[in-house]
Amino acid sequence: MAKLSVLLVDADPRSVRVLEVSLRSAGFVVTPASDGLDALAKLEVSPPALVISDTRLPNLDGYALVRRMKERPEWATIPVVFLSSQRSIEDKIRCLELGVEDYLTKPILVRDLLARVNLLLARRTAESLANRGASGRTRFSGTLEDMAVIDLLQTFEVSRKTGVLLLTHDEQGAKIFFRDGKVIDAELGKLRGEEAVYRTLLWTSGQFEVHFGAIPNEDIIESSTQGLLMEGMRRVDEWTRLLEQLPPLATVFEVDHALLLERLNEIPDELNGILRLFDGRRTLMQVVDASPFEDLSTLTTISKLYFEGLLTIREVPLGEADTNSVVPSLDDLHSLIPESQGVEAGHDRVGVGLAEGHLADGQEPLEVELRDGRQGRQ
Repeated sequence: MAKLSVLLVDADPRSVRVLEVSLRSAGFVVTPASDGLDALAKLEVSPPALVISDTRLPNLDGYALVRRMKERPEWATIPVVFLSSQRSIEDKIRCLELGVEDYLTKPILVRDLLARVNLLLARRTAESLANRGASGRTRFSGTLEDMAVIDLLQTFEVSRKTGVLLLTHDEQGAKIFFRDGKVIDAELGKLRGEEAVYRTLLWTSGQFEVHFGAIPNEDIIESSTQGLLMEGMRRVDEWTRLLEQLPPLATVFEVDHALLLERLNEIPDELNGILRLFDGRRTLMQVVDASPFEDLSTLTTISKLYFEGLLTIREVPLGEADTNSVVPSLDDLHSLIPESQGVEAGHDRVGVGLAEGHLADGQEPLEVELRDGRQGRQ
């Protein structure tokens, strides 16, 4: 998503430094200005999405700055947040009469400022969508670089819109349905419901198109939009952390069958479905897509298999892959083990699928936890 720009106007260098660092950390592009005249010059160069200004400024104070902005059509609609050490009702009324969107009294908690800024920008976007609807526009489109999926869904929630969001990314397509601002259903290939929404939150590039209007879909997603997005962003953070430990998603892996045979007694039976997907042709992302388990469980398991050495990067160029190769199942490999090394009768596979007593000295069982993702898939 393209970062939103903020013009920060304050004569106090220390205050500017603190706010600038905080705003940048929150994902904004910050342009500082030391007084009202400096702010006007910065506005001429590049109008921001938002202005945060102290009221007491040298040369041209905050009130005069806002009046000058309102005189220019291209600046008149830019939202302004005032920061002031004045606590009187008269000052607040004066700000409202000027058309200032918000008024915060110093000292200010940075988290409070960020919350007000995000709410203000979301409200502005929602008003823009409402105006589109009022003017008869039932659709609009754009890029995910300019507006991320999470921002779109939050905007629909604030404006209580009904319709469908169409998304495309790397030749993949997704649909997210919302009614009265609440996300009720989603589809992405085999994924359905929450799992489909979680996957789209990973998309940072692509196209979107919104169609407003009644939708026939039933409520598949039970959680609130905010609850859905909070869980989704937690998953995005975990996904990002796991990817930092793995080669790129376009990497092709294959199974080290010799090592797999040696460590077969450690491998849970349920991993068979994932291991068979590593055929020397599928990329890491294609394996995640084809897995019967949900995305994070699959990626976590792949990470463990990779670091255990059971998965290796295929060095042969993709075009030379053997299209007739067959990946043996765990049952196939079990048949290759001499009976004396196999799991004894009456020993059940528990937890990681291993009967106690069949590990080499010092060898630890492969711990994995897989969550069935089929309920979220068609």
